[in-house]
Amino acid sequence: MKIKKLSSACFSLIALVSPFCFAQGDKAANNYPTLEIGGLIEVDLTRTNDYADETASDITASTVELGFDSQVNSWVSGHVLLKYEESAGDDVFVDEAFVTLSGFSNGALSVDLGKMTLPFGAYSTNMISDSLNKSLGEVGDTAVLISYENGPITFGGYLFNGAVNETGGDDQIQTVGFSFGY
Repeated sequence: MKIKKLSSACFSLIALVSPFCFAQGDKAANNYPTLEIGGLIEVDLTRTNDYADETASDITASTVELGFDSQVNSWVSGHVLLKYEESAGDDVFVDEAFVTLSGFSNGALSVDLGKMTLPFGAYSTNMISDSLNKSLGEVGDTAVLISYENGPITFGGYLFNGAVNETGGDDQIQTVGFSFGY
């Protein structure tokens, strides 16, 4: 079916659940452990017309996220993000789950261990929807990420077992990447 005109009214209603902190006092006072809970709900409303002037419309809860961030002490923190996407079926899955070890070299050096979105590309946009390069190029995997930050300059290096294996069943941790930011 060819589309003659597309008069799409796509609205994303985003409701952010403000983070709640379940700790006594201020974080700056080093009261550990802390737990923050946050969330995101995206609802899409769409309306289209095709060549035959037939109208279709839909309402979808496109994304629902529930995140947990914990600061165990000044060196160790954890992050877990549960996600539901209506287009991916009815399953809730773990999108991110990692531990961060920081405080090395006066806090400039940190190590992340676990499932995360790797720093491969910049996907900043002011649009409501994700950009095409983010949809195609975002890399999420279980990895080790070592990063260094000094003012506006950041360096990072990571390694993980990629999904592509050499013939012969060579299933080893041999995929590496680097990032630099200013």
